[in-house]
Amino acid sequence: SLYEVNEYIKRVLALNFAEAIWIRCEIAQLNDSRGHFFLDLVQKAEDGDEIIARSEAVLWNRTLKQILKKSKISLDQVLQDGNEILCKAEVDYHERYGFKLNIVDIDPDFTIGKILIKRSEVIHRLKKEGIFSKNTSLELPNVIQKVAVISSANAAGLQDYLQQIKDNPYQYHIINRLYIANVQGDRAAADISKHLNAIKAKDHDCCIIIRGGGARLDLSAFDEYDLGKAIANCKIPVITGIGHDIDETVADQVAHTDVKTPTAVADFIIHRNASFESEVFQMGLKIKEIASFSIRKSALDLQEKQQNITFILKDKTQFILQNLHLIKEQIRNKTKTILIARDKEIEQKEVLLEALDMNNTLKRGYALLTKNGKKVVYIEQIKLKDDLNIILKDGNLDIRVQKINQKDA
Repeated sequence: SLYEVNEYIKRVLALNFAEAIWIRCEIAQLNDSRGHFFLDLVQKAEDGDEIIARSEAVLWNRTLKQILKKSKISLDQVLQDGNEILCKAEVDYHERYGFKLNIVDIDPDFTIGKILIKRSEVIHRLKKEGIFSKNTSLELPNVIQKVAVISSANAAGLQDYLQQIKDNPYQYHIINRLYIANVQGDRAAADISKHLNAIKAKDHDCCIIIRGGGARLDLSAFDEYDLGKAIANCKIPVITGIGHDIDETVADQVAHTDVKTPTAVADFIIHRNASFESEVFQMGLKIKEIASFSIRKSALDLQEKQQNITFILKDKTQFILQNLHLIKEQIRNKTKTILIARDKEIEQKEVLLEALDMNNTLKRGYALLTKNGKKVVYIEQIKLKDDLNIILKDGNLDIRVQKINQKDA
């Protein structure tokens, strides 16, 4: 009978799988009912997505609680569709319900390891495509004023960010435009990527992606290739603050800047603006210092030039005065020499005039011969029977010419 066959199968499996075994598999589908998880487990071919093995499994609520007690990591993100898991299961076969794996333990570190491998593969792919550092190379404005905020509407991290911006001590006015998206779960990567592709560079200085804290496996969406590509190709710098302290997701690595938390994103923006203001203030002080130094230097230069001019004018004036004094002495000496020469000349002329004086000449025995009141010098001036007058020292003589004796030429 069918029952006998199934019972035989049950005994065979019980003999060969007396103890639970560790199994590597992928969760194709997961359903929960009243705290119990029912899983459809598969194994795919290494070179594609072809399913080469499939089995149903169950994780009872009581077993789950026992696993959670000894595990330091939440299993919420391990138990998700598409995750690879390493689970310890009892091979169970029931005559009526058939074959099933009864999960008794889960190794979350295996799933985390697979995520890290997947992350490495995504990074390698982005680098191979030449876009890994594309967003990092964009220039982030010195002053951030308009921000595109991608976050879930009710996230605590969003409120922390907005409050930090509002309470900034410098009273900077920063405009935040919210783009609502899932930041956790299957739809997160697609939602965030859609907004990143739609954001216009002219409307924003940068884009920030923020979410609250959570388990390490909550970040799986931020390791997706499509999201990494969207961040890399975003037209404005992207800043991530997705609430984790240890792991660095693909999104963090391709983003322009990554910080740990939404509050840290706000601090980064405020600090950047404050740094620019400080630089401008310091530059103003430097300009003032340079201007003051230049003014002082110019004043000293002017003072020095004024002193030089004063000294030059003083020396020049003294030189001119000395020259004037010298010229004055030269003029005085020259004038004195000229006057002495003129005095001598006058004396000589006086002596000459005295010697040439008519009376003195007459005293020396000379006489002056005149004709009609005019001096007679040449014999040609006289004719026979001319009346002449001879002037002597002590009187005049009137004579008439009787004879003329002219010398031969």
